[in-house]
This record gives sequence, C-alpha cells and structure tokens, in this order.
Amino acid sequence: MSFSIRIEKAHSADAAAIAALLHEAERWLAERGLSLWSASEIGHERIQRDTGQGLYHVARDAGAVIGVMRLDLEDPGFWPEMALENSVYLHKLAVQRYPSHPGLATALLLYAVEYARTLGRARLRLDCFADRPGLRRRYEDFGFALHSLLQRGPMTYARYEFSTMAELPSEFVLEAPGPFGPLQGTALKPATWNGNVVLMIPGSGPTDRDGNNPRGVRAASLRLLAEGLAAQGVASVRIDKRGLFGSVQAVPDADAVTLQDYAEDIHAWVRVVCQRFGVAALWVLGHSEGGLVALSTDPCNEAVHGLILLATPGRPLGQLLREQLSSNPANAEVLVDAFSAIAALEAGQRVDICGLHA
Repeated sequence: MSFSIRIEKAHSADAAAIAALLHEAERWLAERGLSLWSASEIGHERIQRDTGQGLYHVARDAGAVIGVMRLDLEDPGFWPEMALENSVYLHKLAVQRYPSHPGLATALLLYAVEYARTLGRARLRLDCFADRPGLRRRYEDFGFALHSLLQRGPMTYARYEFSTMAELPSEFVLEAPGPFGPLQGTALKPATWNGNVVLMIPGSGPTDRDGNNPRGVRAASLRLLAEGLAAQGVASVRIDKRGLFGSVQAVPDADAVTLQDYAEDIHAWVRVVCQRFGVAALWVLGHSEGGLVALSTDPCNEAVHGLILLATPGRPLGQLLREQLSSNPANAEVLVDAFSAIAALEAGQRVDICGLHA
C-alpha cells in the first residue's frame, strides 16, 4: 500500500464518492452471485445522512476516495444484547478494485481497531453472511473470533468480534505450496502491527529459517532480525528453502535446485503471505545468495513494495565464485573443473557433478 494513502473520518462532501465506491463493489459482487447490499442501503440519501453523522471513514490517495467503511457505536439490529459503550460495529467495508491497492482492506481494519481503542471500547464487532467462507476467512486471519451464528428468516449470519485490548497471536507456522510437498516458514506478528511484512530468504547452503547452519553457524541472525522488527511493529515470515529442514518434503533432492527454482518458491510465498496477512506493504529480504533470489522476484508484482538486500553480491555470481575459489590455495587442484562448471552454468547448461574432481 502506498505511503501516500491516509485513512480518516469522511466529510459530508465525500458522500457521492462513498456511494459510488459501494455501488461499484456491489456490482462486482452481484456479477458473481454474491450480492451483499440492497439499493436502499447504499443509496445516496442514506450515505449522505450517515456521512453527516460522522459514521463513514475513508481511505484517500491523492484526495480520491479508494476505500470506505462505516463505524457505528451501536447495532441493535444484529447485536441487541450488547451493552452500550462497549463496542464499535463495522459495516460497509469496501475498497476500490481498479486500480487495486493490496493491503488496503487490512489497513482499514487496523484503523477500525485503533478507532475503537481511542474510544475506550473493548470490542470491534461485525456480521457477515455465514455462507461466505472466503470473507469469513479474511476476518479470521486478521484475528476476529466467531461469537455466534444469528438466524434471521432464511438467512444465517456469522457474528464476529475482535478484542481491541488483547494482543494478536505472536508466532505461528506458515506453509506455501512446493513442487512435491509444502514449503514451511515461521511468521512473527507483533501485538501492534503497522501493516508491513518482511519475507526473509536465507543465504546459501544448509542455512535454516533462523539463519543457523549445522556447519557451525548458530548466530540466529534472521530470528533476531525478526524479533527486532516485531518490536518496531513490523511482521515477518522467515522461510526454509526447498528440500531443507521444514521444507524437506518440497523436493526429493535439496541439491538439485537452481536460483530460478528458489525464485518460483518466493512467488508462491508472496501469494501466501498476501492472502494470510492482507499485506499493506510486503518487503522481500534476502541475505547473501538469498539476495540474488530476491532480485529474481517479479518487478511488476504490485504486492511487493520493495527489496532489502543484505550482503548480496554486487557483481556477477560467476565472477564472485572464481574469486572466492582462487583466494584459497587449497582449492588449486579443483580450479580447472570448478571454472569449467561455472562457465557452463553461466551459459545456462546443467553440470554433471559425477565428472568433477572429487
């Protein structure tokens, strides 16, 4: 999500733009058999009245309204048993579809939580059709808990609540689809999340999601970085590469991989992270070789806000490998084979390791 976007209480002059955005959302839903609001609910007169009463809040980009929601202080129709001055009730959440703004819906939800907190209200509540699993999953992934099901005539509604005073779950295992089995990582989400997520790619060799290596590296650099980011309100997902550790089932041979294979895995991770977090801003971080993988991510992917490169080679990898191998006298007897293999890889060819110097 662009840093130029701001969320605030709507002005009376925004009523027409709010109504237009809600009608756009309703048309899109109706075309898919998922109609949500009646014409009277999102009619200009109703929107004008509610905006004048300070109920609508909007997201703006360069002055244009690109997201809306209504925040009520009571809802006797769907929550009649709730005490006054206890909750804020969320309605009419919608975002502009074209052009899209990844993470905007999550940013609106975060704003609603903070709005309820500033009013001293312990719960943010909402209702939705019970037969909308995708919509329900979005709210549940954010942290809403199912309160109850409410029957109204032929319709069943799912009522959800979010504790504005409680912390969100901090750490959990996350999986993405791999070629033959799941890729695995660890997500760390701070109690007060600012909407940013950093996807961390470890360096070369058998380096795990925490930055540790069974060959003697136990610095846990990526885990410590994740914890430091969490302290600043930034969430993270640190991953195991295909074929290693938690991702061991993804491929049968962890050594039979290319940088392009790793890049394809990152594309899968980007999709999963966006779906799970509803990311406002996703950053792809790569350490050492992981930085080369990060550089291979699709530059046109609007979900990726930017890259963070840590100790990533600043020159061609073949050149770097030749320099590293040549710097150690003990490698003298393998240099001919090694340089030949590097040249083949640079030409896009696969190398049969059986013919290399043992």
